[in-house]
Amino acid sequence: MDAVTVDEGPAGASLALIVVAAGSATRMQGRDKVWIPVCGRPLVQHSISRLAPLASRLVLVCKAEDVDRANRFLDEVVGDRVPWRAVPGGRRRQDSVRNGLEAIGDESHVAVHDAARPLATSELLLRVWRAACEHGAAIPAVPVADTIKRIDGSRVMETLDRSQLWAAQTPQVFERPLLERVFADPRWELETATDEASMLEALGHSVRIETGERDNLKVTAAEDLAVVETLATESYSR
Repeated sequence: MDAVTVDEGPAGASLALIVVAAGSATRMQGRDKVWIPVCGRPLVQHSISRLAPLASRLVLVCKAEDVDRANRFLDEVVGDRVPWRAVPGGRRRQDSVRNGLEAIGDESHVAVHDAARPLATSELLLRVWRAACEHGAAIPAVPVADTIKRIDGSRVMETLDRSQLWAAQTPQVFERPLLERVFADPRWELETATDEASMLEALGHSVRIETGERDNLKVTAAEDLAVVETLATESYSR
């Protein structure tokens, strides 16, 4: 599997990659999923190995108690191939991303990626980055395959039109000044967002959709690890 490199990025643009690995382990029986081995390597290493070759700067946002461990890990797996830094996360996802944003340089664009999505490819990141260069903000997403019900308690209120429903993924890419302006808005001191795109949407900014990848799964529960391990084994053998 050949990775796309930074030389293939959009002309005149540069990319800072923020990998968010500071979430809680509430659905993993207390295990910190980002350090669980998948194909013999920590889960977080897969997305870094795949995506970092496109970046001119890498920031890994982790739990405060893991910063020293993350620094040793980055020194070993990234070395001097790209400038990197590990920073502590915050209480909410947006606080963690804000900490990561404060650690980057003057790159023209910022990619935010969940470490729990280990199988995102560099080709996907490149497509989303190119779309962000044109539209300011872009995210990968896939059409929802299931029938979606809106419920009240245990009662179905309505069946939604799935032709208009897409499931958002990461990496999400934004013009750096645009993302900085969004994070500077005081409303986010009180409100909680599930991703950066929703923060832009709430403030009236449009976000471009690029078709994501079906294998770009998010590990949220212990049983997801076996699926990801199988998919990772297949992808590395191509």
